[in-house]
Amino acid sequence: MRSGRVSYQTNFFKPETNLVQRVMSRSGTSAAEANYLAHMLELDNKELAASQIVMEDTFSPEYLMSLYEEMVAEAGEPPELMGVGAGAGGGYGHTDELRVMNYREAMASPDRHLWEEAIHQEYLKFVKFGVFEVMPRGELPAKKKPVTCAWAIKLKSNGQRRARANARGFEQIDGQHYFSDSISSPVSNPLTVRVLFTLCAMNPEWEVRVIDVEGAFLQGKFQNGEEMYMEVPDGMEQYYGSRKDVVLRMLVPIYGTKQAAECFYKELVKKAKEKGYERTNADFTLFKLWTKEGRLLVFAVWVDDIIAFGAKADLDALEADITTSFEAKAEPVFNEYVGNKIEINRGDDGTATIKFTQPVF
Repeated sequence: MRSGRVSYQTNFFKPETNLVQRVMSRSGTSAAEANYLAHMLELDNKELAASQIVMEDTFSPEYLMSLYEEMVAEAGEPPELMGVGAGAGGGYGHTDELRVMNYREAMASPDRHLWEEAIHQEYLKFVKFGVFEVMPRGELPAKKKPVTCAWAIKLKSNGQRRARANARGFEQIDGQHYFSDSISSPVSNPLTVRVLFTLCAMNPEWEVRVIDVEGAFLQGKFQNGEEMYMEVPDGMEQYYGSRKDVVLRMLVPIYGTKQAAECFYKELVKKAKEKGYERTNADFTLFKLWTKEGRLLVFAVWVDDIIAFGAKADLDALEADITTSFEAKAEPVFNEYVGNKIEINRGDDGTATIKFTQPVF
């Protein structure tokens, strides 16, 4: 789930439509065991059948598959596995539609033409951010083996179709494609976020704003002179040429590469410092700025989501700074952050009560 989208309770507690709940109703499974199953059942049914994760005989893959097939026979369609991603927007008919597909599965689906358009949008993003340079295969430097690509294609819970091309990072070679001491990136500490919300509740002038960086990892830059090449992704031969004739030189670290997160983080730190924001020592994802008017503005970073706290004028200035440094946009309404639904209600005295919930779980 992402910020700015409305959540609602799913039908998790209906054994007639939910596989986890049917297991509970048949075997008296505890809530803790049901939670374990719920996480396991984020896999699709085929992966589930091959899974070796078991708690006891009752939860064997064979038993779970028998229940799955029983419910398909009853309803004529796959059952709800759990509330995975449900309730974030309603742009789907069934949670089974939200599972991630590979390229072959997407092209074999009835919505092939829609997935082809999603792949085209990914190509346009590559062009926009200058991700690749096409190179004749014969010019590939000696001992430079291109990595291959894997597609992650899915329907998001708001109805948007996303196709993301990911480099197979496990094929990267340490010292050539990346350096093992430069592949880590911090994310905001949950305690930091809670403290910021507490300060927001106490300060009548503070508002909250979430700014999402578009294709964040594509906006990072290689930090150590890495030279990487990638095979043309499935479905993109029409744009780049045949895989037997060309390879793609990677100009920025794309999704899937080991250093992508760190490269974007370092670029963000660089841009923030240029704009006058100071990174704190207590949390390296927390930045602050004392304005000329004596007001405090703070923001924390979670991968590509920036959550900011301050007076409206200061948030407007921050948004302008970020959108001039990166392709980014602010969410029009703040009611979610990193999978949490957040409700803020201010009283007549200006102080607020803030409620965190995770309705999809």
